[in-house]
Amino acid sequence: MPVVHAIKKLFDSVGGLSAPTVDALQRPLLSTQEIGELMAKAGRMKATPLLSSNRFAGAGEQPSTLLGSGLDFAGRRTYVAGDDPRNIDWRASARSQQTLLRNHYSELNSPACVVIDRRPAMAFGTRKRLKVTQALRVGITLGMQMLRGGHHLACLLLDHPDYWQAPVNSPAQFRQTIEKAAAACYPDDRKPLVRWNRISENIKRNLALGSQLVIISDFLPLNEVELKALRQLSQLYALTLIQILDRSELELPTVSQITLNYRKKNQQLLDSPLRVEQLNRILASQWQRQHSQFKKIPCRFIRLYADDELDAVRVPF
Repeated sequence: MPVVHAIKKLFDSVGGLSAPTVDALQRPLLSTQEIGELMAKAGRMKATPLLSSNRFAGAGEQPSTLLGSGLDFAGRRTYVAGDDPRNIDWRASARSQQTLLRNHYSELNSPACVVIDRRPAMAFGTRKRLKVTQALRVGITLGMQMLRGGHHLACLLLDHPDYWQAPVNSPAQFRQTIEKAAAACYPDDRKPLVRWNRISENIKRNLALGSQLVIISDFLPLNEVELKALRQLSQLYALTLIQILDRSELELPTVSQITLNYRKKNQQLLDSPLRVEQLNRILASQWQRQHSQFKKIPCRFIRLYADDELDAVRVPF
């Protein structure tokens, strides 16, 4: 078992390093008030994005190639009978001594999709919030930005079973999906692990090619088959991968004593600074290897922590 996955099992806790109470597990990840506040705040975001990221590789803007009634200028042509006279460029017509029409590119209502991982493995946290809660907060923020930008938004909730919301430009519909995603999420390892190659096939069945696609997950664990599936998605969609991690997954806290809860057994595994240092070296090596793997995927890749605040986390769409 990879050390990162083993540590995730060992730190089966919420809000520190103690086991969560039953009441805490039964509460929604976000209240209806918190959802409303996040949606309203995201709808007001206009500033240039500031990214918390270990790598940012934008795919670039992809302008429409179709002529229509958009705002982007696409050149001029000679007026013919039946053209809308409101599009005549009178100044250019006077200079050229012929009636010229202004052409514009069409504004496409391109679909977009936000994938939020709320599987049991994401119900993990040692600080302010669970990773699944942070994934939900990021999903709300980016979903509202895309709706505000005119996209028809689809949502895929990775759960048992998965939930698919078809593309629609409706904040009300998006809120219904988010409220479904905000239900309590239990850290239960008995649930079957759904692989990214199967998730990729689900996306390709339901989402139009060329769409904006944002996947929010911890991406743990990943094998070569799953990495290949993500690379295929990057070739079919404008792909953004947002990795949500707890800080303890990258570096274990250096303290004199820690009690780890694993399968209802207490284990004193990290009471030695030497042991912590040894595990941190292994962690650093594994994360460096995964970072190298992600760099081979042509996409925008962003790493966030579960305790990051969203004021500094904005992605341009």
